Amino acid sequence: QSVELQSLWLDRAVVLFFLRRFGCQVCRWTASEVSKLKEDLGENGVALVGVGPEEEGLQEFQDGGYFKGDLYIDEHKQCYRDLGFRR
Repeated sequence: QSVELQSLWLDRAVVLFFLRRFGCQVCRWTASEVSKLKEDLGENGVALVGVGPEEEGLQEFQDGGYFKGDLYIDEHKQCYRDLGFRR
């Protein structure tokens, strides 16, 4: 299912967390740290949303419980390009 990024914040505030790779150890660590804020964010009506550039490593990432928010995949890396993210 395709979702427009801007639709995520139409009815609520959102913290967007962009990942470099689901298998990246630094991404996993920062996802875990950001996830510690989920309860406080939720209490204030703010959603926690993660965006990854590909599905590779996603299942292991989810199984490891690294991120507590909703996850989306930007298969074409369009959001990354639009935001000027570079390697």
